[in-house]
Amino acid sequence: MKGYVHRQGATNSTLFFSSVQPTNAGAYTALVTNLAGTATGRVCQLSVAAGWVFTNAQGTQLPYRLFLPPKYDPATNYPLVLFWHCPCIHPTQSLKCLLV
Repeated sequence: MKGYVHRQGATNSTLFFSSVQPTNAGAYTALVTNLAGTATGRVCQLSVAAGWVFTNAQGTQLPYRLFLPPKYDPATNYPLVLFWHCPCIHPTQSLKCLLV
């Protein structure tokens, strides 16, 4: 598990962290405490990948993320897994989806 971070006053159902780096990847849990008691959330795995932009010969740009397995070794062959999850209608809006 990653280190302890105290978030005093965090009362929303979503906890947002900005500017995460690949070194922040790992397993996390939430420990919630209030006057009613304490509850521990399930373990969540955080993956962080750098954003890249592919540009074709016509100048059309396609932002994407590349996730590498833990302890990635460039000399090892890995399966390629493609995942499209962006609900955006227009390709120029896909960067917004990558930044979520």
